[in-house]
Amino acid sequence: MSFDPDRFKREERTGYNLIAARYAESAALRAGLNAALIAAAELRPGQAVLD
Repeated sequence: MSFDPDRFKREERTGYNLIAARYAESAALRAGLNAALIAAAELRPGQAVLD
């Protein structure tokens, strides 16, 4: 079995397109979650984080 980059790209694009159609619909839900996660992290000046 060999890796087919064209097939991989097609399959990834199909998956992302399915998700993208719903992304905007759930933006308000994610905004609340993001705020809670940032608060829970208790970040302080000078700390580095990876999003």
